[in-house]
Order: sequence, then C-alpha cells, then structure tokens
Amino acid sequence: FTAYLGENREEWQKHDANELMKISEMSIPMLIDQGSADDFLERELSYKQFEATCASRNYPATFRMQEGYDHSYYFIASFIRDHINFHSEHLK
Repeated sequence: FTAYLGENREEWQKHDANELMKISEMSIPMLIDQGSADDFLERELSYKQFEATCASRNYPATFRMQEGYDHSYYFIASFIRDHINFHSEHLK
C-alpha cells in the first residue's frame, strides 16, 4: 500500500480487504479467482488470510485457485464469463 497510501500503516487498515471483512455487516456472495503463478500472491495479496477471515465470519465467498495462471489479461479473459454469470445470478 505504500505507493498509494504512504508509510502510515494505520491508514492502510482503512483500505485493507482483510481488515474491512472483519468489520463488514454485509453478506453479499463473492467469487474470487486467484492464479497460482501470480507474482503478487505470496508477498502482497494475503489470499489465504482473506479466505480464513471470510470463513471465520461465515461470509458467502467462493475461492478458486487457478493453477498456472498469473495476474495478466489472459487470466481475466479466461474467467470473466464465470464472474459475469455469478453476479448475474446474485443480483436478481
């Protein structure tokens, strides 16, 4: 978050998905796809931590690890149809 929010780590908390999930009062179904070859996976995304936080709150989230995919346009293009269909179903 440093590049976007500066050095103040307390400010980061206001924008951190994991911290926001801890205090969320909403329960909107969510679909998250993550590429296993994403360069950001281990050092920045906290995927497993976010998944655990959602589970601890019984939040309706579906997590899918996509083997061999990274953080590229091809990754998005490969799974965008699933996300459009998912949101279409849940926004009715």
